[in-house]
Amino acid sequence: MTPMREARLARGLMLKDAAAMAGVDTGALSRFERGQEHVSLPALYRLAKAIGLEALERELAPYVLEHKK
Repeated sequence: MTPMREARLARGLMLKDAAAMAGVDTGALSRFERGQEHVSLPALYRLAKAIGLEALERELAPYVLEHKK
């Protein structure tokens, strides 16, 4: 199990809910969690924010314009 999936499940989030919160396609998130697809930095930032991965969110923030919104 990937760390992203572990974190999502630990927070009790269904795949479809995390995808909706982050604004990504459910299938794309599933493939990302299985290591079959990459996501953009903005999408990874939104996923970290949606799942509550504060450390990852802080690390990505300087590289993502949308964190300033």
